[in-house]
Amino acid sequence: MIARIQGRLVEVEADQRQILVDVQGVGYAISVHQRDLAHLTSHQGESVTVYTSHVLRQDVSELYGFLSHLDRVVFRDAIQVNGVGAKMAMALLGHGDMSSIAQAVFTEDLSFFKHIPGVGPKLAKRIILELANTVKKWETSGSTVLSQPVDSDSDLLGALKNLGYRESEIQPFIHVLEKDTAFSQKDISDKIRTVLQKITPASY
Repeated sequence: MIARIQGRLVEVEADQRQILVDVQGVGYAISVHQRDLAHLTSHQGESVTVYTSHVLRQDVSELYGFLSHLDRVVFRDAIQVNGVGAKMAMALLGHGDMSSIAQAVFTEDLSFFKHIPGVGPKLAKRIILELANTVKKWETSGSTVLSQPVDSDSDLLGALKNLGYRESEIQPFIHVLEKDTAFSQKDISDKIRTVLQKITPASY
């Protein structure tokens, strides 16, 4: 299996989202996601290192490449989700990195996944469900999104504000929920999920 390729970036095909890397006279065609493509466009002719995943299906053999090994971790986990193929996994990574994807799974943010072409409400829910346990393992791969449990109101408030909610919008819910002993004993991820369910119950 080809796990990493280091060579000269010969060509960037933006319309195909593919790059050509020359390694001692051998050219490797590698599919990349949009975020990496945007970065590589200005580095044509330079030496690059690409972490790769070799996907075989029927009579097709394709190389998918990533500038970060963390993106490769996400890719390999995403294609295990029923209904998510390699191209959709690449579209997912083009939309966000490991931390943002983990946060979306953590908070059950359907809208994050519905922005990806081909992902409707049902598939978005399936992605969240099937990646729920997987994202907990990503912390050991280098992601910092899965932080240690934090119990203070200020940290919960700050996390929700980072998701785009106004303090005046979420503070009343937090104030009521903190009176519940079961809620106060939850870790930060479960608290975030509970508050979001209270704010937008129709989305869950």
